[in-house]
Amino acid sequence: MSNEDVYYHLCHVIANTTIAEDAWSAYSTILTIHSPEDRRRGDPPIPFEHLHRLCRLLSQNQPKTRTQFLRLLSILYTLRKHGGMVHKFEWNALIANAGTGWRGSKAKDFQLALDVFDDMVSGEPPGSSFSLSDYPPLSTPPQPIEPDIYSYNTLINIASKTFYGRAIGRATTMLRASGNPPDRITHLSLLVYFTHTQQLAGIRSTLLKMRQQNLELGLDGINACIWAYGRNGKLEWANHIYRVLRHNTHPEPSEIIDPIIEALKDECVEISPLMTPNAITFSTMIQLMAWNGHLTRTYTVLMDMLSTFNMEPGAPLVRGDDGEIHYTTYTALYSSFRSLFLGFSRHGIYLRNDFTSRLQDRKWTISNLQAIFDTYINLPDPIQPSVSMVYWILVAYDRTSDHNVELMRMVWGQLEKRYKGPWGGPTHRLRVLREMLFSSNAEAHLRRHGFRTAKQESRSPFTYKYNANS
Repeated sequence: MSNEDVYYHLCHVIANTTIAEDAWSAYSTILTIHSPEDRRRGDPPIPFEHLHRLCRLLSQNQPKTRTQFLRLLSILYTLRKHGGMVHKFEWNALIANAGTGWRGSKAKDFQLALDVFDDMVSGEPPGSSFSLSDYPPLSTPPQPIEPDIYSYNTLINIASKTFYGRAIGRATTMLRASGNPPDRITHLSLLVYFTHTQQLAGIRSTLLKMRQQNLELGLDGINACIWAYGRNGKLEWANHIYRVLRHNTHPEPSEIIDPIIEALKDECVEISPLMTPNAITFSTMIQLMAWNGHLTRTYTVLMDMLSTFNMEPGAPLVRGDDGEIHYTTYTALYSSFRSLFLGFSRHGIYLRNDFTSRLQDRKWTISNLQAIFDTYINLPDPIQPSVSMVYWILVAYDRTSDHNVELMRMVWGQLEKRYKGPWGGPTHRLRVLREMLFSSNAEAHLRRHGFRTAKQESRSPFTYKYNANS
């Protein structure tokens, strides 16, 4: 097969595949072979339409990673270098990839997104603002692009996840200066910031502004409110929201639910009668209830989830014995089990005596932990645990069993057999933990140190107050 045949075959792959990795692999291979003779000197490595399609595939690919950002940057610079036009959606995708998908967004990630934004507005080639050595100036004329609301919302979203007040303040100032009115996405991004910086007044102010602008919360916004109230110590409001959503599928008497609905309206949280809980609703509630030590409520939401039909877009369908197509109920999620094990690691207690089963049903005890673990380990479709989940399982057993070494060794063995452990590298804490657990002095070590992690100091961010006129 000649280089020319290989070249056109790979171009065909880029033009037709829906898998971003396959398209990038084809493009990378093209860069290593000679272009066909009919390609003129100065032409891009592949036709412009193929470069644009490759950008679209990468911009839609999840998750966003540093590698994906660098790939997009390389392609867009190549477009400009050969006289092509970088479209607005491509600039917006580059901004989004510059500041999201990184592990723990920091101020420098927001600055990188700002640099890309500056290149877009000035018309300079992508990368010029932050790496002249890798992306030097070009002789082609500037191509300034006017940002749209999506551009500004992307910056606000990135800034909100840094939890730095100055970053969110700068992003919102840029939006106001542009003359674009904030939309639903703007406010939901700000809700994330106010949630994680413990500003309940900011949360309520944002909800009020959405009402004043006649912007619907939507189910994603309602779920964000559950998280916002729960993270800020207002579990009763998170419960109210969940209860109204559940009421839309399992009605409660009007004399009970109507006062709750009206109270939520006073908080600017209006829930459509057509709105029902989804997977994110359930997992958010389970996480909040387990973290805060409400075991019975955690079980209740979990049972609600497992008995609710999943009618979300793309939900699986099965053909029943009657030949009809039916929805299936939600299945257990990784996040649900992780939340439960984390709850036991935080609130687990050791019962020295044989308490009544009624008391144990209400407590984070070894019997309840064992029931959850047995359910998890025997799932017909295994849910692979992360290293952190394995760690919290062991912490939970340590707390509830009074450092029962033999029991913990048995649990570890079950996990390794079911999920192909061990986990982590040679120096990872799970490897060190395993070595300690199977050593002769394991019990003495556990009684002295346990499996606790040091609490991280919470940030005290610069407090940003959202302008009431924005």
